[in-house]
Amino acid sequence: MPHLKAGDCPGYERDPRIPEWRGFHSARRGLASNLYRLGVPPLVIAKILRHKNVDITKEFYIKTTGADVLEGMEKLAEKLDSQTVAATSRTPNVTLGATPRLLN
Repeated sequence: MPHLKAGDCPGYERDPRIPEWRGFHSARRGLASNLYRLGVPPLVIAKILRHKNVDITKEFYIKTTGADVLEGMEKLAEKLDSQTVAATSRTPNVTLGATPRLLN
């Protein structure tokens, strides 16, 4: 299959604001970042990308965004809320805001 050039597609004009794609690094980085967002552990992502060192995968391939951070904190808050509810429902005669008494 011959390589297409800019003039090979009539009516098409490339947006000069978008950098030209060169090589597979960006595709591999996108794959790693998306797998991470889906909950795949970094060690598994490193194996998929055939990295010997998971630190390379974490440092150069897995990219997080502000939305990822926000989603992570929301998951943590939900988990903590559910554990708090579970803990208070197992303890008899405990109400929220009550102060514990010392027993001798």
